[in-house]
Amino acid sequence: MSEFFKSTGLLLVMLNPFLLIVYLTGIVQKLDQRQFTRVLVRAGLIASTVFCGFAILGDAIFVRFMHVEFASFQIFGGVVFLLIALQFVIACLVVITAMVICVVTLALLKKLHDIVLPRREALVQRYIEIAGRVMALIVGTIAIDMIMRGLSAWLHKF
Repeated sequence: MSEFFKSTGLLLVMLNPFLLIVYLTGIVQKLDQRQFTRVLVRAGLIASTVFCGFAILGDAIFVRFMHVEFASFQIFGGVVFLLIALQFVIACLVVITAMVICVVTLALLKKLHDIVLPRREALVQRYIEIAGRVMALIVGTIAIDMIMRGLSAWLHKF
C-alpha cells in the first residue's frame, strides 16, 4: 500500500494541479464552474485512458512494436516529459486516483479564483507568478533526474 501512495504522490507532483490552474487561466476566466468542471472531467478521462494504456502495455510498446531500447525513450522522455506515466505508474488505480485528485483540486481552485479575483486581483496575479517560477524549478529538477536515470540505464547495458 505504501508503494501505491508513493506512486500516486509522484504522479500528482508531475500532474501538478497548482501549476495547471495557471496554464488554464484563460479557460478559468471564460467558463462558468459547471462548464469548466465538465471539460475538466472529460480531459481527465482521456488522460487516464492514455496513461492506463502505457501502464498496462509498458515495455512491450517499445521492444515489440517500435524495436527500440526503453532506455532511449527514458532519455527522450526526460527532455519532453513523455515518460511520466511509464516510469512512475505501477497500476491504473494510481493513475485514476491521481487524476481524480487533480481534477477535483482544479475545480476547487477555479471556484476559489472566481471568489477571490474580484477583490484581490493583484494577489491572484502574484500567486500565478510565484507558482510558475517555483514549479519551473521543480519540473526542471525532475526532468534532469529523468535524463540522468535514462543515461545511467543506457550506460549499464555496455
